[in-house]
Amino acid sequence: MKGKQLKGLLKKFKEERDRIEKETGVRPQIDQSTQMFMQKVLNMWIDEERFIDEEKFWREVDYNRQFTHPVEYYEVEHKSQN
Repeated sequence: MKGKQLKGLLKKFKEERDRIEKETGVRPQIDQSTQMFMQKVLNMWIDEERFIDEEKFWREVDYNRQFTHPVEYYEVEHKSQN
């Protein structure tokens, strides 16, 4: 799947969560497909030894804003212990 197709799919999933939230008043959890793909992105950043604020990351994923920010937006300041 190409990046443009994936972004379109993630957008559709987000719109479906929006619709359900509007109808029921409760926002559903992120679907498994989105979770699996975005977990791979998160793992890649962690493998690069970036310290990611995962709560912030998943909040942005929920509203399909994860690609509107550079990875640095999600990083937390890491203080080494010497």
